[in-house]
Parts: sequence; structure tokens; C-alpha cells
Amino acid sequence: LFRSKENIAVDTIGENIQGWAIASFQGKPLGWMKVLTNRINNYYPKELRIANL
Repeated sequence: LFRSKENIAVDTIGENIQGWAIASFQGKPLGWMKVLTNRINNYYPKELRIANL
């Protein structure tokens, strides 16, 4: 999800988290994201994202 530019549900990460956070998978950091009230913005570099799955 993080690399393919798909939406991540805010309730997946908890309701009290806002601001900058690090997305990780199995303890390995993937990159930065900004958690807003109703969505999460992905700051993974566009050239490294998976455009089509």
C-alpha cells in the first residue's frame, strides 16, 4: 500500500496519532508519512513508488 499510492485507513494506525510518522513493515522503516485528521499523505519519493500493480 505504501509504495503503490493506495489509501491507508486512518483507523489502521490509531486515532490519537497526528503529524509526522514513519511507515514500517515487519520492523523495517519504509519512509515518512503525514497523518492528518481524515487521511494520510505519503512522502515516499514518487520515482520509487509502484505505479501499477
